[in-house]
Amino acid sequence: MERADGSYWVAVHDRLCLLDPHPGQPRFRCESPRLGVISRVLEDEQGLWCGTESGLWRRARTGSPRWEAVKPLEPKGTRNAIHRMLKDSRGELWVTAASGLYRFRRDQRVDRWSTGEGITVDKSTALSEAEGSIW
Repeated sequence: MERADGSYWVAVHDRLCLLDPHPGQPRFRCESPRLGVISRVLEDEQGLWCGTESGLWRRARTGSPRWEAVKPLEPKGTRNAIHRMLKDSRGELWVTAASGLYRFRRDQRVDRWSTGEGITVDKSTALSEAEGSIW
């Protein structure tokens, strides 16, 4: 994932690395956050998000090294693999997971759609935004 400053977040298996191509900077800074296999990375004004086989994790922008599991992914207590993440033009986070489609609103509310609402999500489900619509 390319960052605003031209550096990159790169996830390789269970490691997360910051690749900085700028001269005079350390090229790689890596960590093993112990979240499981990282499949998706997204950074926004709230912090850094990682989608893994076990769920959605976030580290606040405050510089704290602590990762927190993002709630409420359903069903509780189960592995909930994250497939895709998208930050829309309104600043809301959309996530496809094994249990459905989620929207994390800026006001901290969470919407969830699943097979009960006619939404089926799997590893092949894509997310995209066009003219104010999520596809």
